[in-house]
Amino acid sequence: MVIDLITTLDINIYPNSTSGQFNIISSKDGYRTITVFNASGKEVLRQYYLSEEAINIEHSRHVSGFYFVKLERDGESVTRKIILNR
Repeated sequence: MVIDLITTLDINIYPNSTSGQFNIISSKDGYRTITVFNASGKEVLRQYYLSEEAINIEHSRHVSGFYFVKLERDGESVTRKIILNR
C-alpha cells in the first residue's frame, strides 16, 4: 500500500546529478534539518540550518551512486533522490 502525505514543504536540489557539491532551495524559510542517506538507508550526513538562502552541501567524499536527501522543518519532511557521479 502506498500512502501519499500532503505537505506544503517542497525542495529543489541542483545540480542533479552532481560530482559532489549540490544546493537545496526550500519553499519555507527557517530552521531545518538536512539528512543524506545512501542507497542502503544508512545516514551519511546530517546538518542543521537556520537559513533563508540556498543551502550548499559538500558531498564529494562519498562514493558514486544514488542518495536520498531528506529535509525536515516544523514536523514536515520531504525526501528527494540525488545521483553522485564522480
